[in-house]
Amino acid sequence: MIEDLPPDQFEKLSELQYPIDVRITNELIMSIPDTWNVIKLEVDVIWHPNYLELGYAITSPEGRDASKAKPNDALKAAVEEMVRLHKSFGQELSKVTSIAKQDADGWEMDTDYK
Repeated sequence: MIEDLPPDQFEKLSELQYPIDVRITNELIMSIPDTWNVIKLEVDVIWHPNYLELGYAITSPEGRDASKAKPNDALKAAVEEMVRLHKSFGQELSKVTSIAKQDADGWEMDTDYK
């Protein structure tokens, strides 16, 4: 997928995606209690002829109760923007999985695109 892009397109996509990733990470962190150190966001992407359907799941890899962790409108908007950005580069995603982890230096997020 994304790794198959020519280097110049990969670099441009990465540059455009970075501020979106920061927004997604920040919104994701705001959706969980302060006591959490890890959070996982899974987004199922379904492309319909006239609209885009996104299904969200926020879970705790640490086994914490995630029933109150819900995506807010800002998180949903950022995820949709990211998915549409990938589409503009010919990358029609079907699933996005992000894991944000907190350590002594702050939060970091790794994302897998399919």
